[in-house]
Amino acid sequence: MKAIPSSVIRFGLAIAAARISALLVLVWLERTGRQTISALPLVFLLYPEGLLLPYRAGAGFVARVIVLSGLLVVGSLAAVAIVSLLAKQLSR
Repeated sequence: MKAIPSSVIRFGLAIAAARISALLVLVWLERTGRQTISALPLVFLLYPEGLLLPYRAGAGFVARVIVLSGLLVVGSLAAVAIVSLLAKQLSR
């Protein structure tokens, strides 16, 4: 199996950074009581990994953000790697 090019990894990390930034903005909005329906597009950036952690108010807030951040990084890298491999297969 060939190694994944570094440009694909950088692109995956850039996507992960954007998704984690959206998570942090949503956390800030929630904690300051400013979250409104206008934040809904940011919520869509957290799917599908955001569905893995059930909502429990006040239960280990910092730990849950850290776990979700890790899931977002892994999910972003996996998605970019899969798309890259599929694109290589289709271009043959």
